[in-house]
Amino acid sequence: MASPSNEITLKFQREINRISDSDRNTRKSGLKKLLENLPWNTTNTEEAEALRLTCKEVIFEPLLTTLVDPVEKCRECSLGLLTKIVHLFRTDLDFQSLSTLASILCSRVNDTPFPETSEELRFQVIQLLRTLCPFIFHETALPTEVKSMSEMIIPAVGKALVDLFPDVKKGCSEIIIDMGKLTTTDAIRAHYKILLKGLIVNASHQHYKVRSLAIKVSAMYPISTVVQFRSALFFCCSFIHSFIDVYFSCYCASLCSAVYMCIYNRH
Repeated sequence: MASPSNEITLKFQREINRISDSDRNTRKSGLKKLLENLPWNTTNTEEAEALRLTCKEVIFEPLLTTLVDPVEKCRECSLGLLTKIVHLFRTDLDFQSLSTLASILCSRVNDTPFPETSEELRFQVIQLLRTLCPFIFHETALPTEVKSMSEMIIPAVGKALVDLFPDVKKGCSEIIIDMGKLTTTDAIRAHYKILLKGLIVNASHQHYKVRSLAIKVSAMYPISTVVQFRSALFFCCSFIHSFIDVYFSCYCASLCSAVYMCIYNRH
């Protein structure tokens, strides 16, 4: 009889093998069945521990490959599985695993055009990256770990801020806000210029939530005269959007942003 720690691995061995198969439909089927059928909500202590062991030893690493699978459905299921695994382990995921996962997630949005072609999946990438933040930036994290992860995440978020999908824009701002709460603001300030372009664009966005989050991020990090001027412009954009016709306000806000960019480029 299999030991409790091996029962789930044996039960789902076929599906686990399928996620590394060369056939796209086989991979998709295996990932989908694991996502739907693994006992994520079990209250049985032994079964929960068996699930954790299975995820750690035989599922996590193959998912890092299918996360960049050419088949969109495979990438979608991989993101779903990894999100559940992160919630399953919470603070028990080691730094190396977190770093590797964060690196791959960042690579999906860290270039233009975005390597992740689906806007819905880019949103899931940003959501998962935000889920990782409390487990990366915590009180006992080493300064070297905070530095290396900040240098990885902030440039990717800076690129994704200009995504046309509003949910991605909001998610990126929320990551920066979370990082500011979880770690010292110096970690953000050191790379803040990378974020400026996206924040300026989002400050004049037609969606209120996108604008308000951009303003909130700006208010958290007033690091220089130039940045303070930027913050004032952001608030001006928000005021214009609130009280003037939306089309005219977009024009005015864009004009304000253009003026700021000219001033910023001169510094």
